[in-house]
Amino acid sequence: MNIDERLRSSLQTVAREVSVTDEELVHAEHRFVHRREQATSRRRWSTGLVAAAAVGALVLAGVVGWRELQETAAPQPAAPVPEPVTELPLDVESLAGVWLTADFSGELWNFHRNGTVTLVDPTHKGTDVEGPVSYTLTPTGIELPEEMCDWALRLTDDGRLGGRVVRTAASDSPCAGVDQMSWIRLSPMSEAGADLVWTGTTPEGNAESARVHHAPTEVRGLPHVSRAWLQQGTGRVLVVTTPEDSETGRYVLDDDGELLSTPDDVGEVSIDPSGDLVLTSSEESLGCPAGSTAVLAEPVLRGTGGTIPPAPAPALMVSSGASECAEHAELGGVWIRVS
Repeated sequence: MNIDERLRSSLQTVAREVSVTDEELVHAEHRFVHRREQATSRRRWSTGLVAAAAVGALVLAGVVGWRELQETAAPQPAAPVPEPVTELPLDVESLAGVWLTADFSGELWNFHRNGTVTLVDPTHKGTDVEGPVSYTLTPTGIELPEEMCDWALRLTDDGRLGGRVVRTAASDSPCAGVDQMSWIRLSPMSEAGADLVWTGTTPEGNAESARVHHAPTEVRGLPHVSRAWLQQGTGRVLVVTTPEDSETGRYVLDDDGELLSTPDDVGEVSIDPSGDLVLTSSEESLGCPAGSTAVLAEPVLRGTGGTIPPAPAPALMVSSGASECAEHAELGGVWIRVS
């Protein structure tokens, strides 16, 4: 037996001893794809995450390699070359918008065009809001009040923001224990925000990973949808909150980055006898007459529990029903949970 034959025999022996189920392979591939996308979006302040993605790539490569040892090798297409990104100057206008922290915490930062920022953490129990607080621009970042932290920032034209803490505040500060962070701009729509999609609606090459998602479930009460949602492929953000033991909740709807200051529409949300979600504008609404209604018909929840972008996130799927205001047009489709 020559060396080639001995090597082939050894590899086949190892391959037979490695047992990998289809479900395990789907999970490994799914984690690798999202970690790779997250890692490539980071820059000099995210080397730790890049390293983690690289380790994940090696692990996945090993699993896939053993499964393919007994199959005929086929040429693989070249990896696409990523589009170059441009670093933008920091100013109030370039920071303005709703940003999602890309650390799986679900916290939203809303930079306002008046030089303030609001931090919000929408959950099924309500909305924990801090701010608005004023911030001061520096040549390399922002300075926040003493009880918060100062950040060095890097902003790119694809809607990504990288941050490094340069001054740490008290232990109860929102940035306590944080050294680095990154954000994705949800609203107004950015390239990075548009990439946040429910796995089941990704291109055909990734559609197989949709198998890890739970089957559709009905919306059985407002607490099931009391979160922050991004309409897939748009910059429209919907936040639903429900007071405890209440059958009527509150919603805020906006697509131009002023969700927490001057939203396009606000009002009450309820579930009608047929199970549809009904939005009813209040007198506070800037874009719709008070009493205007919109129906989000046949709502169902899809996805995996306990995850938010940029991991594969649960989604709310609805059909657009009757609406009485332009702000309520085209509300149907897929809404990605971002908190």
